[in-house]
Order: sequence, then structure tokens, then C-alpha cells
Amino acid sequence: MGISIRFLQKPLTDQQRCALFGWDNDVFQAARYQLEWQPKTAHLLLYDDASLASHVGLLQHRVVVDEQSYRVGGVGGVVTLPHQQGKGYASALMEEACRRMAAWHVDAGLLFCRPQLQKFYSRRDWTMVTAPVTVHQAERIIEMPVQAMVKPVNLAAWPSGPVHVPGLPW
Repeated sequence: MGISIRFLQKPLTDQQRCALFGWDNDVFQAARYQLEWQPKTAHLLLYDDASLASHVGLLQHRVVVDEQSYRVGGVGGVVTLPHQQGKGYASALMEEACRRMAAWHVDAGLLFCRPQLQKFYSRRDWTMVTAPVTVHQAERIIEMPVQAMVKPVNLAAWPSGPVHVPGLPW
């Protein structure tokens, strides 16, 4: 049967969520930040034979950089099951995510990641956002404690300047 990638534009089922995220209490090591996250509206699922092996969540959003609005493809929930890691599955899904974002005609992809994964994304041409990034949390605006990374899609380069996400991070 081999490897297959499926694109869903609906919420994950309970079974899919459990398989992808139920193997650890803090899969993304983000609990310490006590953030509320925006649900993804689309999902890329990679199956190895009939077994779910990897996931990338996507959404479309607008952000503001120096008072200019940009359309971004938000990437989050990137995970490969522990026994499937090291096979290039997340890389394959990130390539497909970039194709989807190009089809959406967004200006750039934007994600938030912990330090241990920055090299993974850097090798795929994502760069760190060096300006402050603010997001909404519990009816207040905070500076995002998790590193943002960006990959231009329909821009020559990501603009410099503070980034504001009008809503929850993903």
C-alpha cells in the first residue's frame, strides 16, 4: 500500500487526535506557556500503509506587520508518531503544506516552534522572525513566548517590523 497523504478540510476525528497526540501529556512541550491555541481548519495526514504516521495542521489568517496586512498560511500541530520518526514524513508533509499555501495565494507561511525544532524548519527555508510577535490571549495582547518562523510564499522577502496576530496563535 505504501505512503499516502490525505488533505482534510474538517476537524480531526477523536480517533485521529488520540493517535496523533495521545501518546504524551505534552506532545509539543508547550504546556508551560499556558497558551490558548487556535484550532486548525485543514489537516495533512500521512499514512504508512493504513497506519496514521504524521500530521501538519493548517489555517489561513491575516497578520499585521508595521500596519500592513498580510495573508499567511498558519502551520501548527506538526507531529510524527515516535515509532515513525526519522523517515522524512514531517518533511514530506511540510513540502505539501507549502504547495497548499501557494495554492491559497498567501503571502507567507507562519509557524511557532520550540528551540529544538528550529533547525528542522531552517533546513526547509523557514527563517526566524526577529521582531516581536504579539497575539491575543484571554482578552489581552501578549508577546508570543514561542519563536515565530516564516517562509515567504508570494513575497520576495518577509517585511521587518513587529508582527501582530489578531487572534489566537496556532
